[in-house]
Amino acid sequence: MPLILDKAPYKERVSHGFTRSLDMSIAELEQSLSGIAFPATKQDLIVKAKNNGASEDVLTFIYLLPDSKYRQFYDITFMVWLYLIC
Repeated sequence: MPLILDKAPYKERVSHGFTRSLDMSIAELEQSLSGIAFPATKQDLIVKAKNNGASEDVLTFIYLLPDSKYRQFYDITFMVWLYLIC
């Protein structure tokens, strides 16, 4: 089941507000971060996702994450649920 997050893609972050939805799944996010060593910073996540050929929506979601050190994949999936609730 894809997650629909109403956020602007990272390439269009200049303007504030919602311009389109993100269409991604937790499985796609997990595959995009395959092989990452935790704990990992947001920058580590971006680099790994790009190296793994992540979709624009996955990259957009990662760019929307707070600058933090993530101890495990669960920390990232928790952020997905926060975006869905807020």
